[in-house]
Amino acid sequence: MRIAVVSPFVDRQHGTERALAELLERLARDYKCEIHLYSQRIADISLAAESGTPSTETGGIFWHKVPRVPGPHIVQFYFWFHLNRWRRKASGGAFDIVLSPGINCSDADVVIVHALFCRLQELASEAQNSLTRNAGFLRSAHRRIYYSLLAKLEKRIYRNPQTALAAVSQRTADLLLRYFQRSDVRVTPNGVDSASFSIVARLQRRAEGRKRRTYGDDDFVLLLIGNDWGNKGLAAVLQAMAGLQMKSLRLLVVGDDGPDSFRAVADNLGISSQCTWECRCAGLLRGCRSLRQSEP
Repeated sequence: MRIAVVSPFVDRQHGTERALAELLERLARDYKCEIHLYSQRIADISLAAESGTPSTETGGIFWHKVPRVPGPHIVQFYFWFHLNRWRRKASGGAFDIVLSPGINCSDADVVIVHALFCRLQELASEAQNSLTRNAGFLRSAHRRIYYSLLAKLEKRIYRNPQTALAAVSQRTADLLLRYFQRSDVRVTPNGVDSASFSIVARLQRRAEGRKRRTYGDDDFVLLLIGNDWGNKGLAAVLQAMAGLQMKSLRLLVVGDDGPDSFRAVADNLGISSQCTWECRCAGLLRGCRSLRQSEP
């Protein structure tokens, strides 16, 4: 089977992208699928040899690089949405299935849905009355415009009965039914590498991880990993921590979102000393705020 996969990037440093990378490797290795990956960048994924010839007999992953346009994220997305289709036409491939994790193209046969931007758009609108209302104006405006664009594309694509939808959770399937009246959604949870993510592996790393962050053995640590912290309920977690007044309660937040507004909330609630922020964008936000184009 020849499958075209459309995703801006694929690696093992992000949750959705890691799940996609492992899915593609298994399709190529175990089911001998010929995977043609249309992405701007990739990392940590096993590709077929450059000199290899695509074959449904042996399978393999073949990368077709899509040009990346600099600029704000919404500009990048606009060009990505159109350029990946141009790249597929240029490669001259006829595929059995076009697979997209999320809204990446208008002609996907199957879309793996992990988040709904129409829901994120609602949350962004509600943010002005929430604890995150102090977020930067430009960042908030950019995010609202981006979500609005994606929400319109969702209405166009997800309401098309010819496009098969696979949800990564029952909650996502319920939202697809609520917003787009799609009752035919298949729920397909992401798999877990039990060798890397296990109780044994966690216990092996526990002492060193706590020591590095100066957590005590008796500290109760909450870990939040991901982006779109407003959607994931970080504001509610901070309020709950303040209400508990439990000094041994710690919060470790990891992701690419901007921490400033949430850090301000923690300061106002008097729990900043209980919170640790490990954000890859934090240094850039402090050091070159005026130059950085924040991703939603």
